[in-house]
Amino acid sequence: MSGLNDREQAQLKAYFELSDSETVNLLQCVDESAFTLEDWVNALITMQQHLKSKSLTLGFKDSLDYIHCASTASPNENSIESLTELTLEFLNLYGCERAIKIT
Repeated sequence: MSGLNDREQAQLKAYFELSDSETVNLLQCVDESAFTLEDWVNALITMQQHLKSKSLTLGFKDSLDYIHCASTASPNENSIESLTELTLEFLNLYGCERAIKIT
């Protein structure tokens, strides 16, 4: 997974097996945002943990799309928040309709 350091690769591998094209998509989202790769990795991991705590799961592409949306539209424009905080705020405000119940 070019572009990711060993720690980031290990963190993501715990939740996703990324193909080369998925890695490229992640790096493209990072490039288009004001957040770092580490911010994105942390947001992806936190999102998966949050969903798992509710017995839900979501694939990588949908997770990336959801976080991309959060990264571009902050509900509280007066504060500077981390991407993880924005993602959790979106999950709490809007839920995640594409998430699938774990059986």
